[in-house]
Amino acid sequence: MVSISPIPSTAASRTTTASAPSLDVVAETDPTPAYAPDPTDQRVWRCVDCGQRFWKGSHWREMRDTLAAVSGERG
Repeated sequence: MVSISPIPSTAASRTTTASAPSLDVVAETDPTPAYAPDPTDQRVWRCVDCGQRFWKGSHWREMRDTLAAVSGERG
């Protein structure tokens, strides 16, 4: 049997690079690195310490689908 527990919100908001305590939403007028999507197209967050950008992309969808599949197997 698989048990899934939510991660506390403070842990989920930390980056792996800087372990910053929070993320900011990137303003549409902020310069965006080439690797990140345009913040006018979708919500992008920025680490307050290291500046790394995050968004709900393919990794987010794959993790969501994996968790849905695992939780469905518990039935």
